[in-house]
Amino acid sequence: MNRGLSVVVAGMLFAVGTILITAGGAFATISETLGVDKVDVFQFQCTHTNTHCMGVELCDTDGPDLVADKWQVTSALYAPLTLIGRASTDTLVTAAANVCMGNFVTVCRSGTSHGPMKALVTVTHPSGSGSSYNLLTSCTDVHNFELPSANTKITIKTDQ
Repeated sequence: MNRGLSVVVAGMLFAVGTILITAGGAFATISETLGVDKVDVFQFQCTHTNTHCMGVELCDTDGPDLVADKWQVTSALYAPLTLIGRASTDTLVTAAANVCMGNFVTVCRSGTSHGPMKALVTVTHPSGSGSSYNLLTSCTDVHNFELPSANTKITIKTDQ
């Protein structure tokens, strides 16, 4: 095999290998609707023993809207007890359809520690005209690699 062809084949094998490696993890997604001045509360669990961080990202699925939607997401850990109260929050304002926050609202353990984690996640909709959204969840290890979605659970607790 000539050198040019072997470089192309090696590059293709690397690309295929990369796809296979990242395909092991997946986001768990939940779809909901929420009126203005309402709140949804979810129980979010990352049950994998290698969990280091857990995160959620909101995507507005309505649009285009006449009035921009404002969404707020907060994630607060409640288990394990040593991490109780650790929290993160973010806001999305958009009038377009299918726009996501752009980053995950993430809470992590300190250092390289890992283990199952649980959080309460709130989604509020202070203003706007749309009402539909998707909530993507992610559980990652200390190297920021996605853990299998089978170890990710999200359950709505209140739908107000």
